[in-house]
Amino acid sequence: MSIAYAHAGEVHLGLSWTDLLTHFTLDPVFLPPMVLLVWLYLRGLRLRRERRMILPTWRVVCFGAGVVALALGLFSGLDILAESSFTGHMIQHMLIMQVGTPLLLLGAPFLPVVRGLPRVLRWKAFVPMANARWVRGPVLMLFRPVPAFAVYALVFAFWHLPGFHNAAIRSDFFHYLQHASFGLGSLFFWWNLISPYPFTTRLNPFMRVGWLFLISVVNTAVSSVVTWSKGVLYNYADTERYLGLSPMNDQALGGALMWVMGGMLYLTAIGAIFAVYAAGETAKEPGRGKVLSDVPRRA
Repeated sequence: MSIAYAHAGEVHLGLSWTDLLTHFTLDPVFLPPMVLLVWLYLRGLRLRRERRMILPTWRVVCFGAGVVALALGLFSGLDILAESSFTGHMIQHMLIMQVGTPLLLLGAPFLPVVRGLPRVLRWKAFVPMANARWVRGPVLMLFRPVPAFAVYALVFAFWHLPGFHNAAIRSDFFHYLQHASFGLGSLFFWWNLISPYPFTTRLNPFMRVGWLFLISVVNTAVSSVVTWSKGVLYNYADTERYLGLSPMNDQALGGALMWVMGGMLYLTAIGAIFAVYAAGETAKEPGRGKVLSDVPRRA
């Protein structure tokens, strides 16, 4: 098992597929907040359990699956492949934006994380800051459906422009900025679709489906341009080392994955929304025995 501590390109030279599968990056930017998030969540769960407030098991499982997805995208050998291949980069971005973030939100992390904060920090720092107008106003605005959708779509399209994408390949600063914006943008977007407990959303199920349809159109537009491009848009140097593909074929494969797999992930979310809605409507209907018992008998 190999461990690296930074994203410098020299660290990655000479790595084989075996190295990619056993390589882990102790990322100094994203690893500490990820560890802190997990610790606060688990601590909050323990404290809530002591007060007989227990989250359903499926929510905890979703949170854990989200952490695993984000860890695979940010700290595994996939992060190395993502710096050497557009295809690897697309897989990484889907894990962050379309898998990890929604799973974390399904885990209802707000109450456990806030409860997990030490009491002094919770009451002396978090609560006053959350109630401060200069914080509360911008946050509430960004979490509204239209701004959240706009931020997500713009972030997604922005970082696929060749100039900015290539800057993220060459520069650690832009690399981290890209991933941070992906994480925040997807947080805003999925928040309105999932409405993590105990929050509610302004979007009814049909509006949520419409939002997913619109973002899938954005995904199709961007990925189709990349897939059918007649020239190399992104400056990846080691695609043949890992995938045996030319830069042009690597770009086409990455675009196709973003197109097909991204669309399937949004379609899966649409199916989940319909399933939850149908289950809720079914629960509202009286049972057959109840209906028959209410029919008046003849004298």
